[in-house]
Amino acid sequence: MALPGPFLAGQRLTAGQLNDATQKTIKTIELGIGGIVATTSGTTELNVPELAIGPVDLVAGGLYRFDVRQTLQYTTNANQEYNMIIRRDTPLTGTIVSDWVIYAAASLGGFQFCVWDEWIASSNESGVQFYTSFQRLNGSNTMQIYGQLSGTNRSTLSLKRVGYSSEFQVIT
Repeated sequence: MALPGPFLAGQRLTAGQLNDATQKTIKTIELGIGGIVATTSGTTELNVPELAIGPVDLVAGGLYRFDVRQTLQYTTNANQEYNMIIRRDTPLTGTIVSDWVIYAAASLGGFQFCVWDEWIASSNESGVQFYTSFQRLNGSNTMQIYGQLSGTNRSTLSLKRVGYSSEFQVIT
């Protein structure tokens, strides 16, 4: 099944074509678990099962985006760096779809990490699983991943289809 469009001027669309072509949230995880859900250990990559998304169906040529808001805390250390990784199909060893380096915020132990990443599905696939993990790259301390810290201050991960591969351009 391919995504409909891009459409031509004057073309009549069916409801199904319009629904499939528009931006769509596929799955969102919002952690309402109070307090710490996971803590890193050394430089070992840590899978966080609460942030797994799937199974989901992907459409060839679809432009997808992960939106991330994580509540994190660590002991302040001058060269503290962590990596947040989203892998597909298998936790800790699956293909990396998205990853971000989390740099230490000077004088801050706790903070929210908000990022996004867009990527293109190369083929039609059903039942795809995505797994989230964290790994220390530099420094010597641990980092805690929180569910809900207070009020509506929750860690979230959302997968959205935002358009077509023809709308995505990488400039090198």
